[in-house]
Amino acid sequence: MESQILNLVGAIYETAASEGDWDALMTDVGQLADDGAASILIASPRSGDARILSPHYDPEFAHECVTQWFDKDKTFAASLGAPVGKTVTIEDSGREDFLNGDFYNNLWKYSDHGVDWLRSNLICNPDVQICLGVNPFARRDGISSQMKRTFDILLPHLIRAVDLQWRIHRLEMDRSLATAKGHGGAMVVTGDGRVLIADPMAEGILAKGAPLRVENGLLTAQEPRDTLSIQRMIASCRPKLNGYYLRGGTAHIHYPGTSELNISIVPVPEHNCVFELDAVGNSQPSALVVLQDLSAEAEAAQQRLQQMYGLTRTETKVALACLKGGKRAELADEIGISDATIRTHLSRIYEKTGVNRRPDLVSVLLREGFS
Repeated sequence: MESQILNLVGAIYETAASEGDWDALMTDVGQLADDGAASILIASPRSGDARILSPHYDPEFAHECVTQWFDKDKTFAASLGAPVGKTVTIEDSGREDFLNGDFYNNLWKYSDHGVDWLRSNLICNPDVQICLGVNPFARRDGISSQMKRTFDILLPHLIRAVDLQWRIHRLEMDRSLATAKGHGGAMVVTGDGRVLIADPMAEGILAKGAPLRVENGLLTAQEPRDTLSIQRMIASCRPKLNGYYLRGGTAHIHYPGTSELNISIVPVPEHNCVFELDAVGNSQPSALVVLQDLSAEAEAAQQRLQQMYGLTRTETKVALACLKGGKRAELADEIGISDATIRTHLSRIYEKTGVNRRPDLVSVLLREGFS
């Protein structure tokens, strides 16, 4: 028994560090826990979704548990409401209430699982709650001393291991965000467009009237056609059995009264897509979404140019318009001033920037990083 526990503790950390097979690990945990059923419940506090990871639960039974009864049964609430590391049992939610409830009488009692169980949260944060559960089968209901001892010994190791894998997972996503540095805000999303993590710049862009927003955790645009286009590009980043196909894409969207965005969507490196203990089903990171706020960049460029040469706001607009080329009359029409006025503005701009003609002004602006 002692050697089995030591081997299993080693397997726990190996599984976490190498992103190994959690189903196989739960098989070993259940076997050591007096041939019981071991499971991991993964819930998303943001969306309210959940799933059960267990080789001992029939897939249809597990699916019905979390889709039909997750928000109705008191045993789930008792488990997820406890602090990390606190063991809860059927007594904490009320044995009689459970036996008289719809969840037990409509589903649980027709399974091969017993009424008693041991559960404890392994991790609780705004992104995910992960709960370990061990229960006997119906043929030998009741928590045995071996089951309780095994649970108590393995619990602190599973807490550390899941925390380790979660941290590795977040570091991988942070590394993906770092690839977008210097290009605007960035988000890591799932294949169905659920936002897993966003950097402060992306959060700032979405918060100030951008044509994109996050609704119920999903990235959407104001116009349905744009939402569909973005979702298709994100979905194309999902790993395929024979490699990637379309590999994302780009979009440009702007609506009246909103900022102007360039959106680039690229696949997250495949090694980021194997973390099994993410918030909900289909929650593996699939795409990196990079947002370039053209409106904010134009405003920032104008402010920088004003400060560098002491230009007025209108002079700044004229100077930057020169980068586009065109005749002087065309610049006047674009900015909305007369030809005589723009001639006066250009004369003052030349004096402040130390040049004598437009080609030299353009060279100065390009050298300073304006485009």
